Amino acid sequence: ARDRLLAENLLQNSSSRTTRIYCRLILTRLEGLTPSMLRFVAEGTEELARMTLFAALLRASDLVADFVDDVLLTKVRLFEPTLQRTDWVRFLEERATVDPSINEWSESSRKKMAQVVFRMLAEAGYLESTRTLKILFPAVPPELVAALEAIGDGRTLRLLQLGRG
Repeated sequence: ARDRLLAENLLQNSSSRTTRIYCRLILTRLEGLTPSMLRFVAEGTEELARMTLFAALLRASDLVADFVDDVLLTKVRLFEPTLQRTDWVRFLEERATVDPSINEWSESSRKKMAQVVFRMLAEAGYLESTRTLKILFPAVPPELVAALEAIGDGRTLRLLQLGRG
């Protein structure tokens, strides 16, 4: 599969190095899914596939999961309707007290990560758009709820349900 991605440039990247990086990221996320969840991605509805991929991201990335947990869920609990771009900056500043390596990240890397995280939240249906950053409450498909419950992954389920489960 990786060879085909590179040979046919299926990810439409300008360099094979970028394609290799993306391929590694995708495979890392997919490795955390059960066979039934992989079927959701391959054969499910667009909504089920999208939510399953977001669940895979939350399971694979402590940074994104912690952002959702610490920032997005706090906004929901406080009835604040939108994220702010500064929320990412504050999150990284707080996180750097635990993980000092964050202080070594360049400003452009921090901004790019913010763009990517906000885009993923929007694509998963948690933000109206990357422009407005208005928080939405998408329904988590029952098949995904059952699959996460079956493996005892309450944290990912709680994050997907924005603490409303």
